[in-house]
Amino acid sequence: MSETPKEPRVLADHHQAWLESRGIDPELAAATGLYSADPIGTKGRDKGKAIRPGEWIAFPFMLNGVEAAVQHRNVVEKTFLTGGADAKQLPLWHLEAVLDQSIENEPVVITEGMSDCLTALQADFPRSASVPNGSGSDVERCFNREVMRALRGATVVLAFDGDVAGNSLAQRVADRLGAPRCRFAKYPPGCKDLNDVHQQHGIEAAKAVIAEAPWFPVEGVNRLSQLPQAVEAIPMRLGFGDFDNHFRPRLGDFYVITGIPSHGKSVFARQVIASLARRFKLRTAIASFEEEPTTDLRHDLQTQWSGRPYTMLNDDERKQANDWIDENFRFLVAPEDVDPDVDWVLQAAGAAVLREGCRVLVIDPFNQLDHYHPGETATEYIGHALKRIARFARQTKSMVWVVAHPAKLRRLDNGKYPNVNLWDVADSAHFYNRPDGGIIVRRDKLSGKTEIEVAKARHRKIGFPGVIQARFDQDSQRLVFSGELDYDLDQERA
Repeated sequence: MSETPKEPRVLADHHQAWLESRGIDPELAAATGLYSADPIGTKGRDKGKAIRPGEWIAFPFMLNGVEAAVQHRNVVEKTFLTGGADAKQLPLWHLEAVLDQSIENEPVVITEGMSDCLTALQADFPRSASVPNGSGSDVERCFNREVMRALRGATVVLAFDGDVAGNSLAQRVADRLGAPRCRFAKYPPGCKDLNDVHQQHGIEAAKAVIAEAPWFPVEGVNRLSQLPQAVEAIPMRLGFGDFDNHFRPRLGDFYVITGIPSHGKSVFARQVIASLARRFKLRTAIASFEEEPTTDLRHDLQTQWSGRPYTMLNDDERKQANDWIDENFRFLVAPEDVDPDVDWVLQAAGAAVLREGCRVLVIDPFNQLDHYHPGETATEYIGHALKRIARFARQTKSMVWVVAHPAKLRRLDNGKYPNVNLWDVADSAHFYNRPDGGIIVRRDKLSGKTEIEVAKARHRKIGFPGVIQARFDQDSQRLVFSGELDYDLDQERA
């Protein structure tokens, strides 16, 4: 808990003037608990800087009538410092208004900043509160069980910033609260938030923004102007020569890699995630069921890092490779008494996304998962399983790669296997219909010549069907694609 100032808690004249410059009534601000105080015992990103006295307004966070923490705002530099609690653990600011049963029939207004909350209060919306840390606030902590109970039956207006981060926050809060009860604020041109509206157009305009906020869209027909702007994923060039012209994966999509056994599906998958790590700093969660992580898979990734057989690495290089693996990959390994299925993988992957910062998931191979599905045909089961995988990719904004063997193939009269397509995977058309993209790997084992077929690209932005020629390099365990410039691994790692 922050140390209580010895002098009375008042707002200094220059702080009152600052509030008035933003259209905020100083008396209202004081009534919500604001006071002038320099940070004492604070935690925050600026705690290493010298504290210049007289520049700070304190915003107390109250729990059961007691100040549990305080966030100080520097009115000169717009920096924040938190005292009494870790910034990530703060509840809603002005939480007591949300919990106040005497005004439970009032609409609830949730803002992205304290100034916007003060504006909502000044606009006669007494049940207003603010998330503590802007768009980076912990939604589940802010809207815990106590708050969810208090909000039961209430209409909630989400008055967040009108930018990409604010729209993303609105979606997360609506997912937590339930979209049917939520409205979202729309601002006039040139205004980013509620306080901007107040300063530029007056308090009545700010009141109208809240009172006339449109309903948050629920499944059904919507006007484009009613939808929060989604964050559009950027297609990524992997540095694979002509392949990049045909296929550019992006976050939020689900892709399938297939091909005849031992033709290089897993090699291609590892090359992809190594490139994503080097080029885009994306961390991958790997659910590998045919390679032991601490031996085979480690050696494969060491080779991807070095471009040489892992056996040729000296001790220093091996340490660098292992450090790179530790930084960029997480391994999903089921306990010995568990037969992992799709649900197990997605639960573990969800933890890897939330706790470890993974943005990519590889399941290799799909066929090794436990596919017990009582009451469903194989086709129905695969359709539901792939639908859950696609939903996971979309909801977590992750890139998911599923390596899958085709159904058992019969050799042709010439002794070769027929060409594989996406419909051959587990005898299910779902492996063509569900993914956003599909890759087929074909290799001549004697010559190393390889074809990578882009069999499906749902969106033109990520690519288009076609066949790309490549050569498998035994030493680096990677495919060298046609049109690829001289491969500079040191530059890739830099």
